[in-house]
Amino acid sequence: MFDRQVRRGSCVIVAVLLLLATGVVRAEPKEDGRWYRLDLAGSRAGYQHDRTTVAEDGTITSRSDITMSIARGPLEITIEMSTSFVEAADGTPVRATARQNMSQNIIETVCTWTPDHIVYVSTQGGRTITKEEPLPEGEWLTPRLARAYFLKRREGGAKEITYRVIDLQNGLSPFAIRHTYVKDDVFDLDGREVPVTVWSTESELMAGTTATEMYSADGVLVHSITTLPLGTMEARLVTEADALQKADKAPELMVSTFVRPSRAIERPLKATTATYVLRVTDGALPDLPSAGAQRVSPREDGALVLTVDVNDMQRASGEDEANEAYRESSAMANTEDPQIVKLAARGVRKAKDDSPLAKAEALRAFVHRYINKKDLGTAFASASETAQTRSGDCSEHGVLLCALLRAQGIPSRVASGLVYADAFAGSESIFGWHMWTQALVDGRWVDLDATLPVNYTAGHILTGTSSLDE
Repeated sequence: MFDRQVRRGSCVIVAVLLLLATGVVRAEPKEDGRWYRLDLAGSRAGYQHDRTTVAEDGTITSRSDITMSIARGPLEITIEMSTSFVEAADGTPVRATARQNMSQNIIETVCTWTPDHIVYVSTQGGRTITKEEPLPEGEWLTPRLARAYFLKRREGGAKEITYRVIDLQNGLSPFAIRHTYVKDDVFDLDGREVPVTVWSTESELMAGTTATEMYSADGVLVHSITTLPLGTMEARLVTEADALQKADKAPELMVSTFVRPSRAIERPLKATTATYVLRVTDGALPDLPSAGAQRVSPREDGALVLTVDVNDMQRASGEDEANEAYRESSAMANTEDPQIVKLAARGVRKAKDDSPLAKAEALRAFVHRYINKKDLGTAFASASETAQTRSGDCSEHGVLLCALLRAQGIPSRVASGLVYADAFAGSESIFGWHMWTQALVDGRWVDLDATLPVNYTAGHILTGTSSLDE
């Protein structure tokens, strides 16, 4: 039924890896490479290979390749990501590329800078999207300039260093990284004690999550550790042979992330209203959105009271209503794909009437029937791929429905969070990480879950949303 963590968990992992990929390295020789072992929840998960090269024309390329395996119950999934950034010797951006292999179809994106815009080209499954994007707003630093800025500020005795960067895996919007000095220390690197400075690092991509990072005297990231809801993510500078060593078993990230409520929910598929009191065992609760059927209010004791009423969807903000990202085609939700257009027209045939709400509900039911192989074997497939394979779990249901809604002119986005199940993967009465869809209808976000035989239930807890614009 649900994807435990594919979007929420995998995206948290991806965001941490992107943060690692921005690690500071020494000023560039002709070629400079580093290998990192990646551990998740105490188990070896994969590796990261970072390198910097200088071409004969003086352009500098910063590249990061990540390969990581995770287990979802009995199934093991491998995620591969690559990013590169090419800049001129003076720091002028030239080109950025990103490659994602989280399903059967590989998504490749290339962005080329011109004086007044960016040429964006995304290719997937033989189909290409080409468009012009505006230049990023505000000041930001290329990878080489970010490295130089960090080193200069550190050598000057700065205790807090903040700058903005771009990583194409997260789109073209600059995001801030802030390093706060903690202490001087030593780190055991292959039996050698290496002097390091320890920094607490925060990324705007992951509000509320902090990484503890260690940098050598010449600015090389040698160790990073981040505590996440699904376990600790650790990156350690190692030899190539160590990094490439295969783990006997990938870390399990489905059953281990189930949340068990204080009591069971009776007849969950018929539940239309519910009230939850949410607490965490350690730290502070994150900010949860009030959107769609969900409303959230804090309590004096630090807990959150969350109510869900599937018959009372909240109004969307003016910003949401004006956001073109909820209407546009993207690599994950390609509404320009002829098969997506065809399926959307087919899906609304059984709509009760011609209203957007009736069409949205008909499309939800259509996706529920159309995906006839419901399994956990895919990490995160695009709508186009799912339209071809007719297989997947909650993320594939959510993304395909999102694309079909847009193809019918209905703004939409995907929603991630938790869903209640009587029984799943050998466990009973649990909440598991999940994905569904929200459609913007008559100024309100309407929750639609294509994995269920009903439109939606009160057994959902929303933690975040995405327009799938990148």
